[in-house]
Amino acid sequence: MHIVVDQNVLRKPALAGYLESSVRNRCVLIDTAFLEMTQSKEWQSTLRASLSQLVPYPERVVAAYSVSQGLARELRTLQSVAGHMLWREATASVREVLTWLQTGKRNATICRMIENPSDIDAKLKNDYFDHSQNKQSIESIVELVRAQLPREFQRALRKPVTSDEDRLEAVHQLATSVAYGVLAERGVARNRARSFLRRRPLFYRLLILKAWNSIDWLHAGGLEGLKPKDATNELLDQHYALTATFFDGVLSEDAKVNRAYTALQALVPREV
Repeated sequence: MHIVVDQNVLRKPALAGYLESSVRNRCVLIDTAFLEMTQSKEWQSTLRASLSQLVPYPERVVAAYSVSQGLARELRTLQSVAGHMLWREATASVREVLTWLQTGKRNATICRMIENPSDIDAKLKNDYFDHSQNKQSIESIVELVRAQLPREFQRALRKPVTSDEDRLEAVHQLATSVAYGVLAERGVARNRARSFLRRRPLFYRLLILKAWNSIDWLHAGGLEGLKPKDATNELLDQHYALTATFFDGVLSEDAKVNRAYTALQALVPREV
């Protein structure tokens, strides 16, 4: 079993329980987890504390391709990354980090990280931790989704009259429509687009997640009160839920991550 591990459980008993319950259990780490662990100048001590439970099990830790890598590959080739999300090179690097934590001996991966800490800082700041931009991104997508929903349904979203299934079906219809629309704009014929989407690519799963998140916000009453830093955390958290759909689940203490994963599991298999 391969489970995506949220950074928020790395130091918790739940992770130890998962590892001890079966020798076949594997932990899948994604770039988001490492970004969160290396965002401070004390990244070495953070890595040591956060990865301590994984140190005895390097052979049971693997890395996944990032969402951006998977998406770029799919849009370039129109081939789904389903079944191809394990990243061998990054897995080797992660295991080198675990070996360093166990032995104290520097290896190629750790030397690169120690010698070029500015590279880590720049990537974090430019690609993931622009809080204002992240808030604007969520707001713009919510507004785009709102514009696609009938006014009657928008009003119903704010009341208990809409069921979970009502909301899921709205997400399904919206994500499917947008997926075909985007592919058509890229010059992809309808039959080719259908063949691609039926392989449940990351591209389609990402659209489902964005639509679900937007409708979830509208159901909650809107984005009023969303702080820029919280927006960043939400976007990072989405990577755990999304990547987990390519494996056997997610281990997270974040309620929204778990709800998003459950929604994706219900929606991804539906007819496109």
